[in-house]
Amino acid sequence: MNTVHLKAFGILLLTVLSSCYKNYSSFQGSINDIPLPDEKEEEVQLFFGNEFPQNKPFIKIAYLEVRGSKKEEYDDLLSKVKAKAQQIGYDAVIYITPQTKVTENNSWIRQLLNGEQENEVLPVTALTGVGVKYIENLEHLTRIPQNQKIYLDTSIIKQPGNLIAEISFDYWGQFRQSEYHLRRYAHYYSNYIRPFSLFFLLKDEKPWKYKTDKSGRIKKRKLISTLGEEWVCRFHYNSEGNIAKLYLQEALRSKRFAIELNYQNDRIIEEVVRKDGKPYMKIFVEYDERGRIRTTKHWVHQQVYIPLLETEYEYYSLDDLRKRAEEQTGM
Repeated sequence: MNTVHLKAFGILLLTVLSSCYKNYSSFQGSINDIPLPDEKEEEVQLFFGNEFPQNKPFIKIAYLEVRGSKKEEYDDLLSKVKAKAQQIGYDAVIYITPQTKVTENNSWIRQLLNGEQENEVLPVTALTGVGVKYIENLEHLTRIPQNQKIYLDTSIIKQPGNLIAEISFDYWGQFRQSEYHLRRYAHYYSNYIRPFSLFFLLKDEKPWKYKTDKSGRIKKRKLISTLGEEWVCRFHYNSEGNIAKLYLQEALRSKRFAIELNYQNDRIIEEVVRKDGKPYMKIFVEYDERGRIRTTKHWVHQQVYIPLLETEYEYYSLDDLRKRAEEQTGM
């Protein structure tokens, strides 16, 4: 096979491999970058000019536009607005405004260059607006961790000030800020906590891509960050349809982990981690009254399992979004 064919084959192979993974859904024109729930079933409400939803605090999410031909009826465009907004997950669209744009017809340009006809333009109608979510329908955001406080086990450091670090995240689970109180232990977060966080492995979407099996279940997730970090996570399910094992690999360092998940009442209460086939760590998970992870306790294996770290989770509330809603609408 000559060089040209090898190069073409390489490009084709790369394209095929890349196309195997799917991106999680996202939208353009973001005003407030927050994850939305799945496509909503209720009908989207439409508001024009200075009209707003009454007695329903809302937050602006993103700009929205639909286009149609000159012959398309106005009501048809409104139906398109509703359909698009519902697919994305908006509760309403405000500031709906008709637009008229002028575009050149490529066939007319060719005819003009040939001296066949006069200048002609085709007006294209469009509707623009802003998609919003009602604060009352954003309860899912209160299940997203906002901060983690990481402590050394008191058997490791015999003093009250055993707080190693405080890590904060955005609504997508992306790192936002960190404050290290015991910097010599800073690497504990990247070695023992982040790679095995259930949110990182199962919920985090923005930098990940995924594959599904024939039944639609996720079978593999892949992360490639802007820093060159690469993780691949494979999923294995038990007969009840729960994730039983995860196989995690960090490509750059050739680290391989097997993570067995143990359940109680359909909640993961323990992760048993093996590294390169050898015992590495156990993570014990405790929940609050709302079913959110409250603490995780990390025990590392050094001939026997010994306690090392404890992480406390703090979650987003809707108060911040209510304040933003008041600022945006003057309510």
